[in-house]
Amino acid sequence: MLAQGESRHLRHNFVGTEQILLGLIAEGTGIAAITLNRHKVNLKMHELKLRG
Repeated sequence: MLAQGESRHLRHNFVGTEQILLGLIAEGTGIAAITLNRHKVNLKMHELKLRG
């Protein structure tokens, strides 16, 4: 699952709402990803914010 992969990438031992959001963005072709993309929500921006 993409959310689990994002969680591992961020070195978290859980899947939270942040990882689910990143997974939806990373998926790229679903309705959620298309809607987020239309609203200028992108993966790099949110990865940087989560790493803080």
